[in-house]
Amino acid sequence: MRARETAEALVRARNGARLKVTEVLAGGLNSRELNALLADVDAAATVVLVGHEPDLGLLAGAFVGGVSGPLPLKKAGACAIEFDGRPRRGAGVLLWFAAPRMLRALGKGRNREA
Repeated sequence: MRARETAEALVRARNGARLKVTEVLAGGLNSRELNALLADVDAAATVVLVGHEPDLGLLAGAFVGGVSGPLPLKKAGACAIEFDGRPRRGAGVLLWFAAPRMLRALGKGRNREA
């Protein structure tokens, strides 16, 4: 439920974004099902995956080349991984990694400007 609420908030913040709810990111990540889901995504698209730990950290670690384990995502943390073409294991480049406290600070700054 919380992951869905987070995804819905992201969709509201980004006009024109589409939300696709799937059980693939529910606990016990099935990488075969996720790969099939991502195969249908346009290679130029921006995709945001919202899920739970430890699955999301394991997935992010598997996507980033040169990482031999999970990325240490905390609850409400985020990262950006870029791919040349479709997302696939080991082919991503980690663009940024943000701890929850960093994101909260960004949100507070944004609220002051509004």
